[in-house]
Amino acid sequence: MVVEGVESQPGDVLSGVPQGTVLGPLFFLVYINDIAQGLSEGTKLRLFADDSLLYRIIKSPRDIEILQKDLETLQNWEKKWKMEFHPGKCQHLRITNKKNPIPSTYKIHDTPISETDSAKYLGVVIDSKLTWKHQYSSMIKKCNSTLAFIKRNLNKAPKLAKARCYTGLVRPRVEYASPIWDPHHQIDIENLEKVQKRAARFVTGNYKMETGNTKLNLDYLNWPPLEERRLQTKLEIFQKARLKIIDIPTDHLAFKNRPTRQGGDGQTYQKFFSNIDSHRYSFFPHTTNIWNKLPLNVRLNTDIENFSSQINKIDLVSLKQQF
Repeated sequence: MVVEGVESQPGDVLSGVPQGTVLGPLFFLVYINDIAQGLSEGTKLRLFADDSLLYRIIKSPRDIEILQKDLETLQNWEKKWKMEFHPGKCQHLRITNKKNPIPSTYKIHDTPISETDSAKYLGVVIDSKLTWKHQYSSMIKKCNSTLAFIKRNLNKAPKLAKARCYTGLVRPRVEYASPIWDPHHQIDIENLEKVQKRAARFVTGNYKMETGNTKLNLDYLNWPPLEERRLQTKLEIFQKARLKIIDIPTDHLAFKNRPTRQGGDGQTYQKFFSNIDSHRYSFFPHTTNIWNKLPLNVRLNTDIENFSSQINKIDLVSLKQQF
């Protein structure tokens, strides 16, 4: 490497791949491609670049032993390919609703992995009960911080510039991975909407504290509620999954009825039943209920662009409130 005419000394790459090269990412994928070999049946490893997630359903102490054994398998891979895992950077997150879960401790390099109530994975904060409370608070704090930065630096900018800063810098963050954590408690829904309402007041310059003024700002900017946008996104993903456009399995879904003279259309999915909110309001159970309420011609639409255009004309929030 040469910087300002000074050439660095060459060095041998003993492990890993060189960074900053065009083929570096491809070489890295080839390098770690066999990391999951040798893991026990039922243990899953998810990789995204150098971020890895190892998980298993724990039903008995035997499952704990198997998961620890799989950690040791990864350590053998690490030793073979001269990688280095850092126990201090690893976390153990137990997701369960049980009052007395099976106690467990996992180790890497004989160092216990610290247990946590929540952990960030690919930008989403997952908590032990799947309530997503940590995700909401963290995301809202970051969005408000970004919005405050925009306000300080673009106070005298044109409305169009302010609006584009919100739609380009703030709204993508408040909607990131929303089909996963879409809230069902009204207080969480309203707290998220407050981010957009603050942005609308800033863009329009209309800070009047009068009833209906916030809606006036949003209507002027043609900004639909964030809840509406989240529902649209979930339905679009659901439809793409049904049509095999994206790789999300839908084989577990089943139609409730067949076409009959009594009005069955054969395109209504069976409902999911659960006593646990984390499952009841998760992606498939929740989105399936909304999809079932769509007009038949919309459900049967195989053109995604046209499907999106159709659901944009439907009041999905009202549709959601029907069940």
